[in-house]
Amino acid sequence: MGAHQTIVATTRSLNQAQSLKQIRKGLQVPGVLFARGLNPSTPIFIQRKEANVILATGERVLDMVIDGKKEMVNLTEVQREPSSGKLVHMSFHLLKAGEKTHASIPVHILGKAIGEKTGGLVQLVLKEIDIKALPKDLPEFIEIDVSGLDIGDHLAIKDIKLPTGVELYNMKPETNVVACKPPAKEEAVSEVAADANAEPEVIGKEKAKEE
Repeated sequence: MGAHQTIVATTRSLNQAQSLKQIRKGLQVPGVLFARGLNPSTPIFIQRKEANVILATGERVLDMVIDGKKEMVNLTEVQREPSSGKLVHMSFHLLKAGEKTHASIPVHILGKAIGEKTGGLVQLVLKEIDIKALPKDLPEFIEIDVSGLDIGDHLAIKDIKLPTGVELYNMKPETNVVACKPPAKEEAVSEVAADANAEPEVIGKEKAKEE
């Protein structure tokens, strides 16, 4: 697997006045790192600018440098203010070597579909796939080659070759991931044609039956 994105965190004390001041200024985002053992959760801080950069990549499995020590973590939850969308909290889980874990991995489209040459639109139906693997085998993303798709075609999870050591987790293989849709005008015409071919409701007949 390729190198994961790196995020830097520092442990925090819930009563640190300086840390609270940084939060009020909006420079840092509070978070928590969950782990098994004697210390099941560690409060942390992450620089807001760095957090936003990481979130923009869509990656969930990351290398975290916390107080100078490098760990592999899984980003499991992101909280935002409902009105403004401002990032307010992040949750991570520590990954242990030799122990399988499950994670949501972003999907990346590769290639240009045949159908796009005639006006088709490639639509990513599923942005993430839930998988299970050892930390060393967790991919940054899962690539899907759409170059063979024509208008009306689609690819499901079962059509994707997962990396070695990676297995599907709690998802149906038949779930669609990406599709090549017809142009918007063509879709509208198809819907109109379908309505035209539909059998009209004969109100008189229904009334006669009721009588």
